Amino acid sequence: MKPTIIILTTKFGTNFSGGATSTCEIFYRIQDQFEKIIVIGTQLGEHSIGNIEFRKISSFLQMYWEVRQFDRDQYLFYGDFYNSVLLALANVRFVFTYHDNWPELGKLDLNHWFQSQFYTTVYRYIFRKALHVVTVSQFKKHYLKQYSSSVSVIPNGFCRKPGYSPAREADGAGRVLMVGNIDSRKYKLAVKLFAMVDPSMELSIEIYGHIIDSTIARRLTKFQFVTLKGFVKEVPYESYDLLLHTSFTESFGLVICEAIFHQVPVLAFECGGARELINPKNGRLIHAYNLELMLGELENLIKSPMKADPGTVQQYAWASTSEAYKNLLNDVA
Repeated sequence: MKPTIIILTTKFGTNFSGGATSTCEIFYRIQDQFEKIIVIGTQLGEHSIGNIEFRKISSFLQMYWEVRQFDRDQYLFYGDFYNSVLLALANVRFVFTYHDNWPELGKLDLNHWFQSQFYTTVYRYIFRKALHVVTVSQFKKHYLKQYSSSVSVIPNGFCRKPGYSPAREADGAGRVLMVGNIDSRKYKLAVKLFAMVDPSMELSIEIYGHIIDSTIARRLTKFQFVTLKGFVKEVPYESYDLLLHTSFTESFGLVICEAIFHQVPVLAFECGGARELINPKNGRLIHAYNLELMLGELENLIKSPMKADPGTVQQYAWASTSEAYKNLLNDVA
């Protein structure tokens, strides 16, 4: 008989971003391995999983009692968020995937430093209690090995349209896009960078993502060359000349893979998982966090556009990612 797996998360669906989408993409592809997939979370979005049972919760206490309803020896649990501390407290068997950006994000500002004291403590407890910890980059593996002896790297994948052959449209005049929910981690440095742009520079920057930090969003819209496009399920990468990525830190970076697959080069800081994705064939890395160097390279790439080599990210696909998870979950079940 096939096993039942219980997923503890927050949002679950392909119409979200980050870890929420990743978890859904993975289990969609391996759903046949389970009799039932029970998801305990706050919101169920779009998905194509047939054998799913969703249990909506509104508090940590409710989530904890949902977990305690199941025989801890009979079921395997999976977590992808800091609320997996409840799995650790319940002493159940669980696999955990770490998508977050602590403790690096604690260096962004004082507010994030205080948050980091909480999150790093909680996550370290999760790492120590999990049967196995998955991370999405070699960069993060070095950190996790301090707290768990069972760690593996399984990079996230990205969606490719069936039969799609990436081809660029005619180059525009400095058409740049940025992708990611608007918060201080991803765009605080962008505000500082844009303030340095020469008004005579031909530049158009369009940003795709939900507004999380309204203050950052307002600051971005003050620049005439910036347009907020909101969240869209399929970003039209092929319409742009460059992906600008000003994130303070990034464990992996699916948007980087998606841009490169569409032959759009990426300009990013040399930090986090970006080092593992970007090379001279598909973009430029700037020493973190040198805004003057980034502005100079931005001008260079606009004046002399390049095409990214899509072959440099061909290994990052949901098919291979889900196969790795299937093997892992079978091993620990």
